[in-house]
Amino acid sequence: MLQEYGQLTRDQVYGKVSRRVMAQMDRSGTEDLGITARLMYGYVLSNTSVLTAAETSFVLLAGLIPQDVGLHWPSVVSRS
Repeated sequence: MLQEYGQLTRDQVYGKVSRRVMAQMDRSGTEDLGITARLMYGYVLSNTSVLTAAETSFVLLAGLIPQDVGLHWPSVVSRS
């Protein structure tokens, strides 16, 4: 059940490129990256008993900072 919520959360964050993002994580140098991302989205980021929607947005935005990604992700910004 939480895995489904995780998928929904990823789809809300990444939009139409969600499957491509996860596929790239699965094919990256570390085979655990895709599994870790699925667990994070499923058990932490989508679970509002752990983090509120606002806190989830802050975590996602904080994760973008080291990547030097601009705030052109309207779905992430609109959730905060």
